[in-house]
Amino acid sequence: MISVIITTKDQAHQVEGCIRGILEQDFDGDFEVIAIDDGSRDDTVGVINRLFGAKVRTIEQGPQAGWLPSLATACEEAKGDLFAVCDPHCTVRPDWLQVIGSRFKEDEDLAIMTGPALHSKDFMGKLCGFTIHSQFSSLKEQEVNYIFDDSFAIRKKTLSTLLESLPLDKDLNDGVGCALLSSKARQNGIPILYDPGLAAVHVTPGFFGYLHEWKVITAENTIDIRLLDPTARGAGILKHLSLAPFIYPTVRILLDVGNAWRLKKVLNLSYLELPFLLMADLMGKIWYAAGLFKVAKERSRSGGF
Repeated sequence: MISVIITTKDQAHQVEGCIRGILEQDFDGDFEVIAIDDGSRDDTVGVINRLFGAKVRTIEQGPQAGWLPSLATACEEAKGDLFAVCDPHCTVRPDWLQVIGSRFKEDEDLAIMTGPALHSKDFMGKLCGFTIHSQFSSLKEQEVNYIFDDSFAIRKKTLSTLLESLPLDKDLNDGVGCALLSSKARQNGIPILYDPGLAAVHVTPGFFGYLHEWKVITAENTIDIRLLDPTARGAGILKHLSLAPFIYPTVRILLDVGNAWRLKKVLNLSYLELPFLLMADLMGKIWYAAGLFKVAKERSRSGGF
């Protein structure tokens, strides 16, 4: 059996499409769907229960505990030995579970696999594709060093082992939690397989939502990951708080320029679009710098560093 784990938090407006796509999977095996809610303040659990009834098992944990404790709860409650994790703001292909089941059945040593983030084909979809999810846009199967938190599969025993040494006492979101999970997998020598067949179609934000993600979500994630994982790339820069808000965005802009060229064919970028996309990217990185400065200042004031 595969246990599909959906972790929710204030996502009543998103869960229907995600869950409906999972329940309609073209899969010849046995699976269950469990939604673990992290103290939502909206009616997320009520919406799931009204729409899907007994087809989806809901588990409420609160007060807000964080993403990693949600996975720990899954290890205690789920019936399957294999977990397929999907975020509510994504939808998956009809053969998502079939790909997962087949790959793990073929390879008994496979412990973790993840897949790409797909976006709409308009301007914002292309912008998000090469700036936010560029590391998950390859069309080639390969080993990677990072788990994409919106779509991955992991053996239950592997997850239980990794969670033993992770900070379950902290309220961390899925981005930070998956970064720590990925780091722990690398430290334990556990390969992560990237398979394009494990794709998740990500909700593409509007431009202001894009700026908000860089200023708030990504800025906080950048600092949280490097505070909790000293081995993370660039963690030492946090010792120089006056430089961090300038160094991180600069490095990301340089990477994005390379990604725009590398992913030109994958994202169907035209030469005419490139300058406008890079200008929009620059605006995002300016907001990212502002967010880093704000978070660093707040953490310094509260003694969080």
